[in-house]
Amino acid sequence: MGSLRKPRGRRLIAFAVVLVMAALAPTVASASAAKPVLFSKQCANRSFKPTLYAIACADARITFKAQEYATWDSVSALASGVLTYPDCAANVPLVACRKVAHDRATVRLFRPTFCPKKGRQYFTRLLMFDSEAPNKGLRRIKLKFPCSDVE
Repeated sequence: MGSLRKPRGRRLIAFAVVLVMAALAPTVASASAAKPVLFSKQCANRSFKPTLYAIACADARITFKAQEYATWDSVSALASGVLTYPDCAANVPLVACRKVAHDRATVRLFRPTFCPKKGRQYFTRLLMFDSEAPNKGLRRIKLKFPCSDVE
């Protein structure tokens, strides 16, 4: 009967291919892991460390201007800056309000999720804190940015 063993040269080549693939696998994985987590540009001026966020995307009247990022890593991002918002009496319609106020505030981005449409990780939650805001509704704002919103 014939032997089922491969010639020695073929076995060495197969072993060398497996060895090379095993050596390259961590390099490929670490290269993709090194890419920073991004944020949707739907309500920001850029995907990585935006400097301007539209907190009320519909009319862009409430904005956060990031002045400094304390962190931006694979788990979360934290920025401090200035919140700008309409500052009129309750009886004045928001569209007619021309007066604005400014407060110190912080924005935290979190809950990174892999978004297949872009092939990248994106933060899907935004939490804004403004302890100085006279309006209770502006002291804490939490927004969701699902992968379907990623541009």
